[in-house]
Formats: sequence, structure tokens, C-alpha cells
Amino acid sequence: MSEIYSGTKFETKFLGERFEYIKRTDELIYWGKYLSEHRMAPKYPGGSSGNISFRLSEMGKQFIITATSTDLENLKSDDFVLVENVFLAEKKIVVFGKKEPSSESMLHFSIYAQRPDVMAIFHGHWPDLISLATQFGFVQTKNEQEYGSLALVNEVLEVIDNNNFIIMKNHGFLSMAKSIAQAGVIIQSIKLSTITQLENPDA
Repeated sequence: MSEIYSGTKFETKFLGERFEYIKRTDELIYWGKYLSEHRMAPKYPGGSSGNISFRLSEMGKQFIITATSTDLENLKSDDFVLVENVFLAEKKIVVFGKKEPSSESMLHFSIYAQRPDVMAIFHGHWPDLISLATQFGFVQTKNEQEYGSLALVNEVLEVIDNNNFIIMKNHGFLSMAKSIAQAGVIIQSIKLSTITQLENPDA
């Protein structure tokens, strides 16, 4: 997608800088590095093209997500934001943390709301895979939409159903699962199968 990153497209209300440390952020740090090292979340000046999150409880609104303009390869404890609530109509997000939450926080919130089974979401901009989405038959949104927009949210909600891996047209991928580890395993299996198909197209 040609759109240049220009920050979040919502208002952020900070309730405070501190929140209880959640051990699972260690898992996010691991997978952030993985996505970066495998070019699934390419770097740009000041950050990485991707974001990762996990929900604190089933059916709950709270989730931990990486901050906007974050280097996923070198995540630190203050690179995470606790999203307390999201008001889509007002484009307003209520958080605890020191930084603005990811520009795709409205998207993560909406997926969690529609899919009670999803507890973790990985989003990246994997150029090689996105260009081959149709060839490999991945579930894909119908239209290309601007990052961080409600239009993108609506496109995604139309196709997620029970699909745990989708491509946002000309934008990026979403891996959704019951745990952080499972979201990572989906990415690894997609990577392996893609490489296998490219190396053995007639297999």
C-alpha cells in the first residue's frame, strides 16, 4: 500500500502511565523480534510496520498492544500500552501507558469483540506474501482501505468469521488465535508452506 504512515487516526485518553506488568509481554517481545527478523514487519524510520496484542480475559475489553511507531525487533517494557476501552463512533481510545497505542488499536478491539475465541492478534506487512495472496488462495478483504481507519475495520470484520489468517488487500496480514504462541505458530506454518510452494510449484 502506498500510503505513508502519518500517526494514529484517533484520540487517545491517558488514564495514567503505569499499569500492572503482565508476564505475557515477554512472549510479545519474542514474537516481535521474530516478525522483524523474518521481514514480516519491515522497519521504517522510527518504527516497524506491524503490531501485536493479547487480550487479558475472554469477552473482556482490555488488551495489551504495542505502541505506535515501535521497533518490534527491540521491544521494551514501556513499548506496551494497556487499552482500557475503545469508542469506535467517537474514534477515542482510553489507555494506560506512556505512549500512543498502535494505529490499528481500533481494528484489534473490533476483532476481539466479534471473535470471543481470539485472545492474540499479530499484524504485519509481509511484502512477499501479500503480493502472492491470490496465488496461494488466502482469505482476503475485498477492498483496499487506509490503515487505522474504520473502513479497514469493517472490511476485516466481513471476512474473519472462523478464519484465523487473512490478508488485508495491499496492506498486510492478520494472524488470530487463542494464545500468543498459537498466533506465532500460524505465522511459522504459513511461512513454511509458502516457501515450499515457491520452491516446488508442481508438487
